[in-house]
Amino acid sequence: ITIVYQNSDYPGEHSLSLKGLESGQVYGQIPTGELTGPAIFSVELGSGGYVLELVDSYGDGFRDDYGTYTGGYMDLLVDGEAIFHVDQDFLDRVIFSFQVPLALIQLFN
Repeated sequence: ITIVYQNSDYPGEHSLSLKGLESGQVYGQIPTGELTGPAIFSVELGSGGYVLELVDSYGDGFRDDYGTYTGGYMDLLVDGEAIFHVDQDFLDRVIFSFQVPLALIQLFN
């Protein structure tokens, strides 16, 4: 998979994790304060279910204190196919589960 990330005007607020859906095994994790962009992350995954979680520690996502969108986004690609995009709709947390190979897509926000 490939994750494309661009931080907003407040890059120190976000964290990102990729875990196994059933096992909870951590395949990648970037803690709050260390996730900056633009960045592209690639991870080789076997068949199975996975959960991608993006968290904003301040609770305003890619927005400022006034609710104005400040330009950040994240894309998830599986085998080169974009299956998930988040930008101004992201607030405090977005959890996205998916299957490899592609089968099931769920979004919890």
